[in-house]
Amino acid sequence: MGLFHKGTRGQSCARIKISPFKRLLPTCAHTCMSIASKLSIIVAVSKNGAIGKNGHIPWHISEELKFFKSVTVGHTVIMGRKTFESIGRPLPGRKNIIITRNENWLPENFREKFSQVRILCNIDAALDMIHGAAASERFWAIGGEEIYRQFLPYAGEIVCSVVSAAYEGDAFFHIPRTFARQEKLHECPQFISHRWVRVNDAVEADGLHTEVSTHPVSSAGTFA
Repeated sequence: MGLFHKGTRGQSCARIKISPFKRLLPTCAHTCMSIASKLSIIVAVSKNGAIGKNGHIPWHISEELKFFKSVTVGHTVIMGRKTFESIGRPLPGRKNIIITRNENWLPENFREKFSQVRILCNIDAALDMIHGAAASERFWAIGGEEIYRQFLPYAGEIVCSVVSAAYEGDAFFHIPRTFARQEKLHECPQFISHRWVRVNDAVEADGLHTEVSTHPVSSAGTFA
């Protein structure tokens, strides 16, 4: 098997055309539930919803990075190529998956340096992997914006940290009303984190849900 892995529904990186929210969801309800029970999104958003600007994190909050690590360590993280390049290395203590549609992308000495990193050609390959994984396994989509948009229809929960300051940005994320806010996971002067879970129908939102739902939500600060 080559370094690049393609999902059973995808034919090739060059020919795949991904349209988030318009793509077909898994036709089997059991398949959908199997994926949702193992797939989560973790995202940090500025007060005004910016992800980042020009591929860079617009803030640096050590406490938030520690929180991100505490949630994802020991699990599998899924990221886009640009996110991996911005981090510059695999995240330690986690299985790392990179999704890129560019079959020609492969940094120099990548195989030798990062032999445990898996590269997938499209979201279908990732969904196939998640569906086939053991029920105890956990997968976290960690960005960037396009990865969030592609995985959001399949995720069963979102862990969202809202940073207490506003930043300029050019990439965004929305929590749709199909998710309901649950327990608070962390709070400090710099940010507050909550767990959101998918619900069958839209729910009446409180103030925070309305704010996050109607503002872009950022992933940028969560890389640790």
